[in-house]
Parts: sequence; structure tokens; C-alpha cells
Amino acid sequence: MATEADQLIRTHPGPFPIDENTLIDVIDRIYGCGKTCTACADACLGEDDPKAQAACITSCQNCGEVCITTARALSRVTGFNPETIRHLVEACEQICRICADECASHGDGMEHCRRCSETCRDCADACRSFLQELQAA
Repeated sequence: MATEADQLIRTHPGPFPIDENTLIDVIDRIYGCGKTCTACADACLGEDDPKAQAACITSCQNCGEVCITTARALSRVTGFNPETIRHLVEACEQICRICADECASHGDGMEHCRRCSETCRDCADACRSFLQELQAA
């Protein structure tokens, strides 16, 4: 099943600064991470003691915002600025690793944090791969 990014990027007249499949994959993974972080922060708020989850909630909210912003910027192919994109994706990678570590510290007792940690690590890895592709382009 084609994702929204797949459908939109493939209908864009281009030209593309990087391989279309690479671009679609990173947009999907980053956007998915943003949604996961938002859901994890909300789940933390629903825990018995949300104050004990304050650092995790803040980390997830920050990561979710950065991911959504980065995915939106990557979706703007016209006028693509590699320097701007590089900085955004680097920030996304770093904040995803920070959020993954924070969520992992709660992962034993909270399934939503365990899943969020995994998603953040996957997203950080996708960002790293994309940066390598961007540098080679």
C-alpha cells in the first residue's frame, strides 16, 4: 500500500535532489516517529503518576515536534536546500537518540515507552542513512 508521501512525491514534477525512494522512505519513517512520540507522551500522561514521567513526556513532545517539522521540510522538493535539510535531519537524528534513551529507561514497565524507544532508534538510523545519501548526491 502506497503511503501519502509515496503518492505525493511520485506525482511531483521534480527534479529530485536525491533518489525518490530514499526520500519517500525517510519522510515516512520520520513522520511515523513523530506520531509515535506524540502517542507515547499522551500515554505517559495517562499513567498513574504522570509527574514521574515528566522528562519522558517532554522528550517525546520535543522529538515529535522536530520529527513532524523535519518530515514537512523534506516534503518540499521545489527549492530544496541541502544545507537546511542537512541541519534539520542532523537535529532530528540527535533528538531521536535522546528520546530513545529516555523512553528506554521506562521500557521495562511501559510498553508504549519500549515501542517509542524502538521507533526513535529506527528513525535516528534512517536519518543517518539519509545524511550519507545526501552527502553523496
